[in-house]
Amino acid sequence: MQLYSNLETEDPGLHRMLYVFACVSPQCISTQRAVRVFRGYAEDGAAFASDKEYDKVFNADGDEALIKMGLLKP
Repeated sequence: MQLYSNLETEDPGLHRMLYVFACVSPQCISTQRAVRVFRGYAEDGAAFASDKEYDKVFNADGDEALIKMGLLKP
């Protein structure tokens, strides 16, 4: 899920998004991997996350894979 989450006090030209990924597989429930939330920013005119980028995160096999792709800082 992608949520638009700007605050009224923020610069109107800056757009803040929250990306929420949830795993409902029995292997994920009750683990730290069950829900992941990533924050992203974009300025006016900048592209939001493409379907390709979304798929990379959604299909990643854990934090190590996201770190290798440069999508998560160690």
